[in-house]
Amino acid sequence: MSEFHMVVRFEAAPGKREELLSQLKMMEKATQGEPGCLYYILNVDRDDPNIFYFREAWSDRESHAVHDKTPHIEAFRALKDELTVNDISVSFMHKLD
Repeated sequence: MSEFHMVVRFEAAPGKREELLSQLKMMEKATQGEPGCLYYILNVDRDDPNIFYFREAWSDRESHAVHDKTPHIEAFRALKDELTVNDISVSFMHKLD
């Protein structure tokens, strides 16, 4: 299997930036030690401090599938409608050889 890379975009709902940031930082810390996680890095948009991105890489799709069912991801899903606007977008990619 080949590495699995992705970028996930989150936009904070009005007045929810700090709460969203706190949740994303907790997810970052919890995820970085998961089996198959090559990197899981939280970034903020240079021009809009209400937009955050996770840059992630996994050793394979199966590792990501396990991550997608962890308690910290499930907990975030329960809060996402309160904390975010404009849908969470996900872009999947792979490295060019």
